[in-house]
Order: sequence, then structure tokens, then C-alpha cells
Amino acid sequence: MDMVNSIFQHPDIWPVISPPNTALFDVSYEDGHIYHLVNDGDGIIFYHEFRDGMKIHPNILPNKRGKLAYEAVEESIQKVFELGYRSIYCEIAVELKHIIRFARALDFNWIESNDRELFIRCKLDG
Repeated sequence: MDMVNSIFQHPDIWPVISPPNTALFDVSYEDGHIYHLVNDGDGIIFYHEFRDGMKIHPNILPNKRGKLAYEAVEESIQKVFELGYRSIYCEIAVELKHIIRFARALDFNWIESNDRELFIRCKLDG
């Protein structure tokens, strides 16, 4: 989990994934979660159970975002679908418009809004 923690604790990732003013801490492996390492350390994409599927949390280092991130997340989503999951959700803070555009580019569709936007992507074939 050292690689996972080094990505989560990156100064451009930690403030987005943790509650405000939270000190750094190490994340431990959780049963039932799926972890995909992107290109030997360019990012980590993890999933946990949510509603009738899995919720995705992509964390890509800033210098590896863009096309690489899109391809890595798309590949990861396909692998999760291959495991038999039919729905993948993502939850995005309303102010992160660039992340919302990224989710829409990956065929996620908006389903709910509170203080965060909730999107879903369903496996449509088979």
C-alpha cells in the first residue's frame, strides 16, 4: 500500500479526497475494494461497493492527466464490468467542473444532485 499512499498523499490529490484540514494518514487495504495501479505509479483507481454496483475514485497524478488518465480510467472501468458489475457510480463536488466534464466524456450520466453531483455509467451490452 506504500505506492497507493504516496499517490493519495500527493499535494494535488489529498485536498480533493480528504475532508478539509485533514492531516495526512496512511490508507489501509480494504476487503471488497478494487485497486488498479495506473502505469506503475501514475495514479490509483479504486472502487468500493455502492448501491447496485461500485463507486469509482480515480486519482491520477497531475502530470499524467489528460489522455493518459482518460485511457487508464476507461480501461479500468472495462475491467470492473468484466468482473460482472453492471453499474459504476462517481460522485463529484459541484465546483469541480473539469472533473464533471471528464466523467461525461467517459459516458457517465447525471442522476442526482445534492452538495455533490452523482453520475452513473451502466454496462449496456450482455
